[in-house]
Amino acid sequence: MSESYSPSPYSLAEILLAIIVIICKFSISLSIPVSILVGFVGRNEIVNGCMNCGFKWSPAKKK
Repeated sequence: MSESYSPSPYSLAEILLAIIVIICKFSISLSIPVSILVGFVGRNEIVNGCMNCGFKWSPAKKK
């Protein structure tokens, strides 16, 4: 019963790099649509602010 050990054709660094690439592609593919949807949530709540004193006000409504 002699079984020969055949090493993996991929090194540990290549396997880790492949896993990292898969995780990055997955997170980018999810973050783009989520950020677009989140951008539409507050689009009707426009608030102006003074950069000198910090006073905040809402712009006048269109007639």
